[in-house]
Amino acid sequence: MRVEIAVVPDKTARWLELSLAGVEGLLLSRFETRRREDAGHLELLVMDGEQPGPDFLALYRAYAARYGECHKLVLGETDAPVIRMIDWSPEMTSFLPKPFQLETVRAAVEQVARRLTGAGPPHRQSLGYLSTLRLADLLQMLCLNGWSGRIDVEQLATGRKGSVFLNGGALIHASTDSDHGEGACHEMLGWERCEFQFSERHSPVVPSIRAPWQQVVLEAARRIDEQRQKIA
Repeated sequence: MRVEIAVVPDKTARWLELSLAGVEGLLLSRFETRRREDAGHLELLVMDGEQPGPDFLALYRAYAARYGECHKLVLGETDAPVIRMIDWSPEMTSFLPKPFQLETVRAAVEQVARRLTGAGPPHRQSLGYLSTLRLADLLQMLCLNGWSGRIDVEQLATGRKGSVFLNGGALIHASTDSDHGEGACHEMLGWERCEFQFSERHSPVVPSIRAPWQQVVLEAARRIDEQRQKIA
């Protein structure tokens, strides 16, 4: 099954086309083409949550009147201006807060597409090595989309390894060879140049993290910044 994706505004579509080049199963178009009577139903609409374009509201209302609601990926926070402009349902809307890397957007689009086709996350998926992608990006992406599983992390420079466990989009446990819980997660969030693997199935773990994932990420960022100031 091919998943048709439209993007708005046009300037976002241009750079997203480069990001999604070569992804199998995706048919990328621009939301402006929905003016045509034969444009058809969309599986996914990717929109800039802050500046969707001057004609967005008219385009969206015309599309919704003809085809109903489609799944949406909002590039922005849950209180982004575009959310106040349209009717939307939580089960059909995903968010990717700014700032983000192109690789993060691409991965988020692929995740939504897998969900729409019923494929779901594979038993084990290599997320690869991306110099600009960090554990914080993956946590944001996977937690916002409600995934459950284990992220295995290897810091390439030192060979150190650790794991982070998610349950329905909640961060529940983390461990390295020297620590566990929030401390281990803080440590891994500071690692650079890592390789990641995601495993949907894993043995049950005793939860060691109660704080929301956003709070854990913010605390790690604060510690990293504090450490850099000490070095400077």
